Formats: sequence, C-alpha cells, structure tokens
Amino acid sequence: MPWESLTTFEKEQLGIRSKQAKGWLEYEKVVEQYKDTAGLEDVNLQKDQLRGLAKQVDKAYPGFFRDWNFAEQPLAKRIRATTVVKKSKNKADWKWLLDQADAAIKAFDSSGKGRTQEAWRRWMKGSDEEQGLRDWIRENKPAFSRELERYEAGSSTFLVDLLD
Repeated sequence: MPWESLTTFEKEQLGIRSKQAKGWLEYEKVVEQYKDTAGLEDVNLQKDQLRGLAKQVDKAYPGFFRDWNFAEQPLAKRIRATTVVKKSKNKADWKWLLDQADAAIKAFDSSGKGRTQEAWRRWMKGSDEEQGLRDWIRENKPAFSRELERYEAGSSTFLVDLLD
C-alpha cells in the first residue's frame, strides 16, 4: 500500500509520526489542478514537478515535504524506519535482508533500474532450476518467515516490492 494512502493512525502504528493526512489531500488536489491548468490530464508529471508541488503544499502544511520525501523512498528504506523492524525479534534477519535491498538500490546507478529490479525479482522468486530467497527463508529461518507472512498477506510480492 502506498505511503500516502495510509492514515495517520496506520503510520503511527508503524512507529512513524506523521500528521499529514490533510496535506496529502491538498497535494492530490494541487497535482490535479496543475495538470488541468497545463493541459496534462493524462500525463505523468516529472519527479521535479511533483517535488515543487510538494514544497508548495508544505507551506500550508509544515512537515508535508518531509513526509512526501519519505513516501518517495523505496519500500526497503521506509520499512527500515518502522517499529516493525526496530522491535522485531528477527532484527538481524531484517537488517540482512534490507542491506541486500539497499545494495540493489545502489546498483540502479550502474546497471539501470530495470535490470536491477529484474535480477532482484529472479532472486526473490527463484526459478525452476534455482531456489528463490523466499523459499530459502521459509526453510532456514522459520521465525522470520512467519513474520514476513504477515506482510505478504496483502501482497504476495512484498519481497519483490522492497526496491519500489
């Protein structure tokens, strides 16, 4: 689930203080107004355009830009900041997994995001010939596997999505 669609309560349950629900509503409105005015209804705006609109919303809702920046981070970086990881009994396993994701994210610059994401996807899921990381965790780290299952319930691609 995208960060911007979580309620303040849900964010606080994850250990992240964010009182920006109204800011996100305003941001959505400002983005739509900008697109309408510029005649870009069916166009995805560039990141620098969205950043500028987020800064504009931050003037009316201080702290919004910080929340927007957090939402723009890959899931691996966002989840590392939550109590999910900080209070986990499997903290070392989370650290190892998220360190692997961080290394893959850094590889975006050298080999391209698409190629890196595809390699990550293959590693997570495996193939007919090779066991994927998820299966390896299930067999070798059962406690961590059970913890991951809570996050996979809503999305069977949780591990794959860590780079997004």
